[in-house]
Amino acid sequence: MSKTKFVAVVISFFLLFCSVVAAASQPIRVTVNRQALVMDTHPVMRNGRTLVPLRAIFEALGAAVEWEASTRTITGRGNDRTIILQIDNPAARVNNNSLTLDVPPAVIGGRTMVPTRFIAESLGARVNWDGQTRTVVVETANVIRETTVYRGPKRPLFTMREMAAIVRPALVHVETHRGHGSGFFVSSNGLVLTNAHVARGSLNITVTTQTGDRFPAQIVKINNGTDLALLKVAAPSGQTFPIIRHKAYRGGVQPGEEVMAFGSPLGLLDTVTNGIVSTQREMDLTFSAVYTIQHNAALAPGSSGGPLVNLHGDWIGVNTSGLERWAGFNFAVPADYYYWLRKQEDYSLKEDWFSYYSEAILWYEEHNKIIRASNEALAAPWGSANQVALLGQSLNNLRNLRNKAASYQPTYAEIQGLHQLYLARLYAASALETFWLDVATNRIPWSRDPADRLVNNLIRANEAHWAEHSRILALFN
Repeated sequence: MSKTKFVAVVISFFLLFCSVVAAASQPIRVTVNRQALVMDTHPVMRNGRTLVPLRAIFEALGAAVEWEASTRTITGRGNDRTIILQIDNPAARVNNNSLTLDVPPAVIGGRTMVPTRFIAESLGARVNWDGQTRTVVVETANVIRETTVYRGPKRPLFTMREMAAIVRPALVHVETHRGHGSGFFVSSNGLVLTNAHVARGSLNITVTTQTGDRFPAQIVKINNGTDLALLKVAAPSGQTFPIIRHKAYRGGVQPGEEVMAFGSPLGLLDTVTNGIVSTQREMDLTFSAVYTIQHNAALAPGSSGGPLVNLHGDWIGVNTSGLERWAGFNFAVPADYYYWLRKQEDYSLKEDWFSYYSEAILWYEEHNKIIRASNEALAAPWGSANQVALLGQSLNNLRNLRNKAASYQPTYAEIQGLHQLYLARLYAASALETFWLDVATNRIPWSRDPADRLVNNLIRANEAHWAEHSRILALFN
């Protein structure tokens, strides 16, 4: 063999050796439903079995887990199954069945590690090994995972790049005929958390996932006082979605803490901004004062409903609003209020009424301003330029209000009937305002009969609307 060929063989051998070493040194990864399992320590391989931190795998599969220190016993419950393990003991139980493990649970580096395949398959999931990427691939069937409060040991901070990779798969874009906003999956069976003001008043809601899939959705729970709504997407049976696994309550949120805001501001999908927590303060939302997290991560219209997350991987709030004229003064509803939303009754006539009323009180305020401006116009010298300008502006504002109100779609027939009465009131007011403007600009001559008819139409419309409004209000007071 010539020297040239010999050197080539040696080089090839070392290149092959280096590639094998590199592959062997590559850390093992674990994914659950295509989402990386978030762990605070690397998995460990023992006798061909991959061990991962106890709480990480159980919670990722929607199971609750308990640790009994005195007996070093692990008990996991989920998917109608109870798993009992003991440190360094190959004997295990799944419901009433006794099993023997190839590799028992162990304490490694101060962390309790359990065999991935055994836990996942015991909870009904499928497990595969991707040797090329050294990844344990776990796929659930109908195991429902839901966002939980992390209660394990203190975790390290992620980089912002790592946080984006963790959070983005769970993000969605929420579209209705009235506008658009943001949201995120909080349950693997398709529950999406967003703002109440993003979703209410629309019978057609579309949720677009990070993979580009589009699903119809409907409101299952709503709290207009805290501006939160829970949507359920109409996905094929058995389909699961990635979630933001953990949330953190406001008691642990500190001023100066770094945060990231995710959403679709101005229709710019998949936008990430960062900032810090400024403080926590009470704010008046719709019906009452609620605690909010004030922060300076950039928001814009369309950001509403997106998650505010810390660098531990927890979502701590749902972005809801900002001060329109001042950048850097933005607010999120704390995750605490999601806990109470989940305990509410499902969407019903009562929630439909309060959703409607949340919008209607804003219409009434705007309508009252228009009435005052119209009265000011009618008190001005008849036919003057000032009167014509004021009447024209009032009529334009009435039409805008009418279009805004008409876009609202209640779910229940009772609220639909009330809404039609309010629209009739706005039409009657617009007709009268048009008459005053036509007379002021000499398009038509003044006549008492049409004026009386239009005034009486408005009075009857007002009376009918307020009578029905009072009747429905009495149902829930």
